[in-house]
Amino acid sequence: MCSTSEKIMNLAQDYIQIRGYNAFSYKDLAQDLKIKTSSIHYHFPKKEDLGVAITRRYTEKCIEFYGGEVPLEGNHLQQFKTYLQPFIMASESGMKICLCGALSGEGLSLPQALQAEVFQFITYQERWLASLLDSGQKAGIFSFKGSAEAMALVTFSTLQGALTISRAKNDRTHFDIVVKAIERAILIQPPV
Repeated sequence: MCSTSEKIMNLAQDYIQIRGYNAFSYKDLAQDLKIKTSSIHYHFPKKEDLGVAITRRYTEKCIEFYGGEVPLEGNHLQQFKTYLQPFIMASESGMKICLCGALSGEGLSLPQALQAEVFQFITYQERWLASLLDSGQKAGIFSFKGSAEAMALVTFSTLQGALTISRAKNDRTHFDIVVKAIERAILIQPPV
């Protein structure tokens, strides 16, 4: 059973992923949760506190999902498919996009502490993927031109953009085509 703070965070995360951070208030949360706004302020005195808590939780869940701060040794192909899963799940949800992708779109209008949390998420994603791509390229599983760091930036940015555009077009096939193009771009090879 979810605590009140978890219920608040869950609903606020949905709002951010669908509407954006600046498009909801504590009043919206209170109405949908059927609680008083003072209850929300009790758990999260400022909206910034709520945003930071949600983003930190999102990053921690991501790290847990990927198996840690750095990729595991071996099985590069499976780890890349695992990397894609949160993006695919967001795409399948219809109207949601990645939490930090949604927050990035609001960029400079966000409180500084929340901007810092979004930056941490992006840095983690890019560093983790670059490490996987570098290791996989050395193992002969991936083949691409340029550095692993550059390919990680392109891959992460492309996935974020594809989620946003797929939602705008109301066309999930757009996202699927982008994922297939990414896979071809790094030339995923079956392990020997």
